Amino acid sequence: MICNYLSRAAATAATNRCWMSTNAAPITNIQNHHQLNSLLSKHPQTPIIDVRAPSEFLHDHIPGAINLPVLTEEQRIEVGTVYKGQPFHARRKGAIHISRNISDMLENYFHNKDPASFHPLIYCWRGGQRSKSLTHILSQIGFQVRFLDDGYKTYRKQIVSNLQTIPSTMSFILLGGHTGAGKTKVLQHLYNDGHQMIDLEHLAEHRGSLLGHTDGIKKIQQPSQKTFESRIVKELSKINPNQMVWLEAESNKIGDLHVPTELWSVMKKSPRINLRVPIQERVKHTMQTYQYWMNSNHKKELDTQVLKRLEKKLGKQWYQNMMELVENKQWEEFVERLLTDHYDVLYLANEEKSADVLGEIELDTLNEEDIVDTFLPKVLQYKNVSRI
Repeated sequence: MICNYLSRAAATAATNRCWMSTNAAPITNIQNHHQLNSLLSKHPQTPIIDVRAPSEFLHDHIPGAINLPVLTEEQRIEVGTVYKGQPFHARRKGAIHISRNISDMLENYFHNKDPASFHPLIYCWRGGQRSKSLTHILSQIGFQVRFLDDGYKTYRKQIVSNLQTIPSTMSFILLGGHTGAGKTKVLQHLYNDGHQMIDLEHLAEHRGSLLGHTDGIKKIQQPSQKTFESRIVKELSKINPNQMVWLEAESNKIGDLHVPTELWSVMKKSPRINLRVPIQERVKHTMQTYQYWMNSNHKKELDTQVLKRLEKKLGKQWYQNMMELVENKQWEEFVERLLTDHYDVLYLANEEKSADVLGEIELDTLNEEDIVDTFLPKVLQYKNVSRI
C-alpha cells in the first residue's frame, strides 16, 4: 500500500531529527469496537483526530472528531497517479507532503497541548497506515497516544452492531397524522415536556416529502447514509430502554436516506397515535414550514421537482391548474390542493397498513396553548404502553 510506504518514510525522517525524545511515550492500541466504546464511555472528552482526507471525513467520522489530514485530496491524487508508474518517486513525494503537513500541525494545533493531559485517539480509514505517521511522531515527542487498529472500520463495526441489536430493546410509540398536521412541532413539545423522543427527520436533514429538502428558507444537503446511521446510534444510546420513545410515523425512506432495517422493522410493529388537525390549520402550518417554495426565485424548481413529478399521476389538467395558482400566487389554494389531492391520498393508503392504532388526538389549532393544554395531557394515558 502507498500509505504504508509513506508512513514508514515519514516516521524514519522524524526519528532521525535530533529534537526527538529517546524515550517515546506509550502508544495504546484500541483493537476492536468494544475497546473503543469502553474508552469513549470512560473518557468522553478524549480528543479524537481523523487524519483522512476531508472528503472521507465528510462522508462519516467518529462523533466529536476533528479532521487533520496528513494528505490533502490533491496530494492523495498526485501521489496515487505517480505511484502507478514510479513507486519510488511517489513514496518520496508522499513523505514530503506528510512531513510538511505534520510540521504544520505541530506548529499550530499541537503547539499549546499539554502532554500531561492531552491523550488523543488517532485513526484513519482501515489499516492505520496514515495515522501511524502522526501517532509515531507524537509519541516520540512525549504525547501518550491511543491508536485505533483498523481505523474507521472499527467504529463502523460498532455502528452496524448497535443498529442490529438496540432497536429491538426499545418500546416505541409512533405519532401519525396527515402532512401539515405539525407532527414534528408536537414531538418537540413532547421532548420539552420530559418525554423521550428521536426526530429522524432532523437527523436526516429532510422533512420526508417532495417538499422536504429545505429548512423552510433555503436548500439543505442531506448527510451520507453512514452519517445518518451514526446519528441514530448516538440518539439511541441516550435512551432509557425502560421508558417509551416517541417517533414520527415515517416511511422507510426520508429523502435519499433509508431508515436502518432493524429500526424500521420494529417501527412497523409499534403502536401509534394519530394527530387530527383541521385542513385550514394544516394549510397555514405548511405555508409557514415551506416558505422556500413560495419564493418566486424557486418557481422553476417547484415546477420540475414537485408538480411535474405529480403530473403523471394526477393528470395534465391538474398540473395546469396548479401552475396557474403558482403564477397568481394563490398559495393557500395551491397548498390545500396539494395536501388533499396528493398527500392525503397517500396517507389514507398507508394508514390501512398501519399496525395497532391506539387512538386519535384532535387539535383545533397548532398554537402553543392547544398543544400544551390539549395534546400533552391526553398522551399521559399512553405513558406505559409497550411495543406489541
